[in-house]
Amino acid sequence: MSLSTSTTIPRPQLASPPFANDPLADVAFRSRDGTVFLLSKHILSIASPVFADMFSLAHPIDPGAHDETLDNGIAVVPMADDSVTLDLLLRWCYPIRRPKLKTLEDVRRLAAVSQKYAVDTAIDGIEDALQAHLWRDPWGVFAVAASYHLTEMTATAARSALALPLAKVVSSVPASRAGDSLNVLIQYHIDCGAAAAAVTADRGFFFLLPKLVHDHAGTGCDRCLSLDPAYIRPPKLYAPRCLWEFLHAAGQALLLHPHADAIPSYNVKDCDQYDCSVIRSNDLTAAFAIRAQSTKQFVRILKQEVNCAIAKVPIPTFT
Repeated sequence: MSLSTSTTIPRPQLASPPFANDPLADVAFRSRDGTVFLLSKHILSIASPVFADMFSLAHPIDPGAHDETLDNGIAVVPMADDSVTLDLLLRWCYPIRRPKLKTLEDVRRLAAVSQKYAVDTAIDGIEDALQAHLWRDPWGVFAVAASYHLTEMTATAARSALALPLAKVVSSVPASRAGDSLNVLIQYHIDCGAAAAAVTADRGFFFLLPKLVHDHAGTGCDRCLSLDPAYIRPPKLYAPRCLWEFLHAAGQALLLHPHADAIPSYNVKDCDQYDCSVIRSNDLTAAFAIRAQSTKQFVRILKQEVNCAIAKVPIPTFT
């Protein structure tokens, strides 16, 4: 005759269907807040190697060995997770319609518990949900993806986060949950800003713009073309003064917002040199018009160079 110290739960607080009335249930989970889930060992074992090990012969679930049983003799396994978390996880274990992850907190909750119990079927759903939240909260997506080692999504979110300047960053993920990941992303943002701003001081791509930038001031006069204010060593470069002013403004903008869209607009016709009397008297207006048309090409090339510089900045990694 064996002695049992188990206690029968006469009227447990049952979870929502299908975890309240499964006729094939042979185990029950009790959440931290007291909700009981009626479950199938077979289904759980397929979904999770952790659950499979829990139900294996090496770790048998014996009603007499547990503190609680249901009135039908099913053993009740106490779980450390709350009922909301367990319900979310179990719906990704069972072959039923999966719940929508409406908030990043839902995603974070599922990511944490699915990794805890190695429920790999949830990974695709987590990544799809993070992708859906990316446009509205890339910083929050980065925090979740980095915390749970979702490498590809971490990189995608880091790049997307550059679409916002640091001053406008707002995330739905509390700093207490984000941990060090947001500090790492801030440093990445700063590094990208430095790389992007450096492009505006680089003159390597100017050879592509012979109609806008010259290596001498012979086309016009000192009022029309100005020496590069950053000139240190040859070759000397001359261009409308407003181009140098534009590059300076672009550099300042990119430093705080490392994204091609942060580059301000530029039109050489807005320069005071465009109405230069010397240009008009020497019938060089047509040449200046050609120069004006080439500004679009200049801005396009500048944006390409900025994108290349940002792409070379290493994505933050977490081990």
